[in-house]
Amino acid sequence: MAAVLQALRAESKCEYVFTSLHDRTQPLSGNTLANQHRDMMATCNFHLDAGLHALRHTFLTECGRHTQNVRALQQLAGHSQIQTTMRYIHADQDDITAISGAMQRKRSKVPTRIPTLDNGDTAYARKM
Repeated sequence: MAAVLQALRAESKCEYVFTSLHDRTQPLSGNTLANQHRDMMATCNFHLDAGLHALRHTFLTECGRHTQNVRALQQLAGHSQIQTTMRYIHADQDDITAISGAMQRKRSKVPTRIPTLDNGDTAYARKM
């Protein structure tokens, strides 16, 4: 995807990546995108909720699977409130299972030490 975006940027004659097909000095209009989307929805068998805005939710959900830095996701999305970003991240059962599995694997590798005696000696805690 980075190569595609770099190629589009190289063809652009203005500050925008997505430019008019007829004039590379002008940004792509919102109507052009909406028209293309409408045509795709009519010719393909997409779900009715498969709107352009749904792509934003999908993108942030996928990004959220690759980072635990919600503040970075907030900045990426351009949201002023973290609560808005949280509405865009849709966790499913696979996400929850992956998180708990990763935590269990991490816990099994790191011994937990706890104080056990009054003299300050420690012992390893028993694993679950």
